[in-house]
Amino acid sequence: MSYLSFKKLLVIDLKSKRAKEIIFSDGLNLIIGKNKTGKSSLIKSILHTLGCEVKFDDSWEELINLYYLEVSNGESEFIFARNQKYFYIKTPDNDNFETFITYDDFSERFNTIFNINLKITNNNGESVIPTPALLFSYQFIDQDIGWSNIPNRFPNMSHFFEADKMSILYITDTLPNEYFIEKEKKDILKKKISAQEKNNNEVSGFLGTLYEKLNIQEIESNPDIPIHEESILRLVNEINNTENKIIDLKKMIVSEENIINQSRKVLSIIKGNIDELVKDIKYSNSLPSKLVCPICHTSHTNEFPEILGLISEKDELEILKKETRQHIKLSNENIANYQNDIVVLEIELEHLKTAIEKLDNQSPFIENIKQEGVLEMANASKELLEEQIGILEGMQLDYIKLDQKVKELSSKKITSGLTKSLKDLYHSNAEALNLELASPSFTNFRPSLKNYSGSDLTRAIYSYYLSVFEYNIFNSTYPFRFLIIDTPNHQGQDEENLLTIYSRLLYMSTLEGQLIMVTERTTGSEDYAHVIELSDYRQVLNKKDYINNLKLIKNLDQ
Repeated sequence: MSYLSFKKLLVIDLKSKRAKEIIFSDGLNLIIGKNKTGKSSLIKSILHTLGCEVKFDDSWEELINLYYLEVSNGESEFIFARNQKYFYIKTPDNDNFETFITYDDFSERFNTIFNINLKITNNNGESVIPTPALLFSYQFIDQDIGWSNIPNRFPNMSHFFEADKMSILYITDTLPNEYFIEKEKKDILKKKISAQEKNNNEVSGFLGTLYEKLNIQEIESNPDIPIHEESILRLVNEINNTENKIIDLKKMIVSEENIINQSRKVLSIIKGNIDELVKDIKYSNSLPSKLVCPICHTSHTNEFPEILGLISEKDELEILKKETRQHIKLSNENIANYQNDIVVLEIELEHLKTAIEKLDNQSPFIENIKQEGVLEMANASKELLEEQIGILEGMQLDYIKLDQKVKELSSKKITSGLTKSLKDLYHSNAEALNLELASPSFTNFRPSLKNYSGSDLTRAIYSYYLSVFEYNIFNSTYPFRFLIIDTPNHQGQDEENLLTIYSRLLYMSTLEGQLIMVTERTTGSEDYAHVIELSDYRQVLNKKDYINNLKLIKNLDQ
């Protein structure tokens, strides 16, 4: 079966023309180096290239501006690169890099490459695709936060609904793909039901208020209202027309405010572009007429026509800025006019209401008209509520069916098999690591860590990640069979515990997967591993790796 394997990592500082290249192999990889030799930053660079949010030292973020990662998937080789927020992918059937501005677009392409046919829901009940940050949450133990809890939670996976549970179910291949499809439908429908219930409650509350005004329990239509006192009817109609005009004017004000807000956003973008063009023009004027690329040595002209093009583009933006400001001014004038009209209409409305009261304050006809208006509103609200209740009942019935199907697809008989397998593997690893509590209770396929502390907690977490890694190799078709472990010797381990931690590497190195461990000291497994040694204190990058990869860097630059 095909699975992802890391082949080469290259981190580059284009400004100083220095780089660091790391070559990986299948099986066990050991990155060994003293403190401040860049071990953790290099290993985090793998995940950063694939979009996972990791915490680098500030100096590393300032130093590295281009990340390059070669991977294989069976016989196919792929290249992933990242420059700040931009992602790049090169596939075997394409000579050029595909560029992705958003992480979601990059994730969608990534999932297509590795046949991840899965959609889940976010915390807003929306259907979304899983990102590498979610898919890799059980395959990385972070030196900073990974040794205190399970799983590793990258910051950019927090918006997924039930992220921890969903990811372990998917990566272990425990449930059929149909489960995730139906689960997605169910989660989305649950949010819709909640919104519908809220809407129904609002309509019901409004209807109750109308009932109180009518002082009746059940509304029965009574169209027989005496037609007399034409002057009162005329005034009532005028009041209704005036109120409608006020409502229309308020809507027009909201529309103009939306235009202003949108125009201000456009104006901000235009100003930013103008500022950048001004900088470009000043910079171009300061350069010689001929420029040579330091990487590919291609000659470029920097003469008057090129600079004139920048000036022309700036002038066009200035015109657009002026037009946008004119739109804002016009909308503000419209709003002022509408507000003045509203003031006039409100005064007119008060006069009309006063006129009705003067005609006959005691006339039952006025009360009849008021009651009739409330009656019509109540009847309409009651009809709407009955319709909405029918919609809600249909949604609830669909939800029950989906819930039943999801339960059938994820029955205890199915999921208990995963729990038992992980518990057995955990017990085996925990015993090998001399953990006294080798069989804790499991919840949502993870061991309870509440009875562990100190070095025991570190070894418990290590045991579980090894168990998931081992399970995937023997039981899953999941394409990501790797585990990255960052510096266990920083976690308060004594000599004996460290030896037990390293002893498991010998067994894991025999499995068909890729295990990468970062450590400050030798492990005793070096003869069975691909070893990368780092020795330069705070000098991770070098000129040699940059020159050796100059052609590759040139291709990336192009």
